Amino acid sequence: MYLPILEIDRSKSPAALGRHVLTPDEQKVFSLFDSKTAGMPENTPLTEYYDVVAELGKQLGLDREQSIAFWIRTTFSMFES
Repeated sequence: MYLPILEIDRSKSPAALGRHVLTPDEQKVFSLFDSKTAGMPENTPLTEYYDVVAELGKQLGLDREQSIAFWIRTTFSMFES
């Protein structure tokens, strides 16, 4: 699986994420994560979002940190803290 968005260094400007064009693999992962999180209630704690994407990411060979970073970067076009 090719997910170059995870390779963008956090020291780069947030604009680096905005300029990134998702690869076909990234599109698939984003769609999966989005389909599972989009319907969650607005007041859902952030940790519950993290748990959902971490479980999905695990099935794709990603660790928890990678899954959360991917979700934040593709959903909000910002770097995780």
